[in-house]
Amino acid sequence: MKWNIRSAKRLWKSKVISLSLIVLSQVTLTVQAQASEKLYMQYCVSCHADDGSGEMPGVPDLTEKKDWMLLSETELFQKLNKGFQTPGSTMPMPPRGGAPDLSDKQLLEVIRYLHKVVSINK
Repeated sequence: MKWNIRSAKRLWKSKVISLSLIVLSQVTLTVQAQASEKLYMQYCVSCHADDGSGEMPGVPDLTEKKDWMLLSETELFQKLNKGFQTPGSTMPMPPRGGAPDLSDKQLLEVIRYLHKVVSINK
């Protein structure tokens, strides 16, 4: 391939576009992570603490790697959507975490955020 100014400009433009797309995707991921954290802090932190360790008596410590960490997002979503009683816990998890206004998408974002927090803290 013979290099000239035109082909160099095309290559430069393609590199700039590629870099711009990478930066944009990173910004998008950061914004999504912040939105997920905000949801957790708004709806979950009062019982589960900011790190998932459990703020109130009877609330399980979610930072302990237990069976719930092995569940798929779909399985966790189903449990959280319906509510459940954790064995050994004195306090049941209400349906949708007691936040009926959470959308399905928001509930999944909270699940992803919690997985991230727990994996970082352990």
